[in-house]
Amino acid sequence: MLREVNKYLALVAIMCEGSYEKMPSVTMNVESTVKGLTEVFNITRQRRE
Repeated sequence: MLREVNKYLALVAIMCEGSYEKMPSVTMNVESTVKGLTEVFNITRQRRE
């Protein structure tokens, strides 16, 4: 699984062959992680300005 966070960062997940039934849970966790990272990047960007 490959998910772009922004133009500089991507998340990569290597999953076992039998773990496809867990994909909705993995997707939810990835979305939460992307949201948190985006907030951190926005806070950092605001401090620089």
